[in-house]
Amino acid sequence: MPGHTEETHPLLARSHAASTVISAIDSEIRVSILSLLVEREYLVSEIVTQLGRPQPLISQHLRVLKNAGIVVSHPQGRSRCYKLSSPELHGFFRDIIALSATVMRTCSNPRRRSQK
Repeated sequence: MPGHTEETHPLLARSHAASTVISAIDSEIRVSILSLLVEREYLVSEIVTQLGRPQPLISQHLRVLKNAGIVVSHPQGRSRCYKLSSPELHGFFRDIIALSATVMRTCSNPRRRSQK
């Protein structure tokens, strides 16, 4: 919108925030990480074991989630422990993950698409 910035137009600010979150979770590995973190805190090594992916790859994806403000970490011994950055995110990501399966079933069923 001409003459508007995120500071002066709430819609732009909300759109920017939504875009940041959507971009941050636009990865199957990051969604898998979030699927774990909705249940509890995890050490990086535990995430590596659960997902069967190399530690540098997991750390890279955790960094994206952390930079977006979705996860936070704290040191635990010689490792880092990660968790979702706020309690509200547990329900939010649990719902997104559950609803995604429904959306995929609906979108992949040609009869349902033609009944709109």
